[in-house]
Amino acid sequence: MKDKAALYNEALDAIRAQINRITYSNHLSHTERLNMLDNLEIDINRKLGWAKTTFSYNEKNRDHDDVVA
Repeated sequence: MKDKAALYNEALDAIRAQINRITYSNHLSHTERLNMLDNLEIDINRKLGWAKTTFSYNEKNRDHDDVVA
């Protein structure tokens, strides 16, 4: 399993890539950019939520392993 920092970095890299696509796509209209930014908020919450959930799950399992050991 990836360490905590790698999970967050992976999620942040995906978010940065989306921001760059929105920012530097010359063919997008103003309305399309706004719609993509609205969708980006949902994606950010989902991606960081996934990383946080994975991190929390690993921490709970590690705490349980410490008690058992």
